[in-house]
Amino acid sequence: MKRILILLIIFIVAWFIFSSISQYRRMNGTNVFLSYRSKPVYLEIPTGCTWPALLDLIERNRIVRDQAAFEWVAQELGYNHSIRPGRYDLSGLKSNRELVEHLMSGKQTPVEITIRKFRRMSSLAAALGAKLEPDSIDFQRIFLDTLVLSEIGLKPETAVSLFIPGSYVFLWNSSASDIMGQLRERYINFWTKNRRKAAENLGLSASEVVTIASIVDEESDRPSEFRRIAGVYLNRLRMGMPLQADPTIRFASGNDDLRRIEGAVLRIESPYNTYLNPGLPPGPICTPSIAAIDSTLNAEQHNYLYFCARSDFSGYHSFASDFSVHQRNARAYQRALNAMNRD
Repeated sequence: MKRILILLIIFIVAWFIFSSISQYRRMNGTNVFLSYRSKPVYLEIPTGCTWPALLDLIERNRIVRDQAAFEWVAQELGYNHSIRPGRYDLSGLKSNRELVEHLMSGKQTPVEITIRKFRRMSSLAAALGAKLEPDSIDFQRIFLDTLVLSEIGLKPETAVSLFIPGSYVFLWNSSASDIMGQLRERYINFWTKNRRKAAENLGLSASEVVTIASIVDEESDRPSEFRRIAGVYLNRLRMGMPLQADPTIRFASGNDDLRRIEGAVLRIESPYNTYLNPGLPPGPICTPSIAAIDSTLNAEQHNYLYFCARSDFSGYHSFASDFSVHQRNARAYQRALNAMNRD
């Protein structure tokens, strides 16, 4: 009897040791299966994610080797009742405990997005929707919300003015409304007292400055010319001359690759056709660079009313105050363009 009791105690102790080792290995043994990944791995947990959906997400993304072990540890630590949405960097994690505790911490890895030149609001919404939880439709809806825009003096036609180029940092699961709030804050901070005063001196609103800047930015790839080109359009506005800006025709046509602005395309019925409609178009035709905006605010003062791409295809322009000189410059460019196309 004594021998049986000793064996029973040994068995219980052995079972306890085995169970403890097994639990320790489940908790702290290597199970996160990311060593074969050459880049950081991010797990994006959507808002309202359920426990079964999370397990499916873990399995589909091949995050762990032993799914059952992960599930057991997660339940032991109570993670199945406290799922926190967001984007998590899983780099460096090895054990189930490390993975679960990281996901429970809520310490997300923000998403950095750089806003450069976008010609369509839909393109900008799509770019944001591709990197953040809200989709492009959510962004388009909030970006064109008249009530939200009116609070900062904008409307759907001038909404592009809101997007100041640069780098932005967002949490992946931020709502479209929260993103709009951050963009609005950047916009308000950008339009400092000095910039607003410069716009006022030109007799323009902030969105009108951005509209001209968007045309300037589309006219040249040479920032050194921005102030001079802006001066041409401001001269035309003051004189009541049509802007006759080719980039606005390209925008109206919907063909961003259109090179020759001539013939029927000049007769496109659109409020953005500055050959047919006097004054500024309804709003910006792209998100212009800060350089283009500041160049417009500090436009060069001169007598030029015309400019044309140089025939050497350097990207620079020839400027003129006399129409006959401009025609001569334009013919030289057309001859060079025709010769290039023949080749």
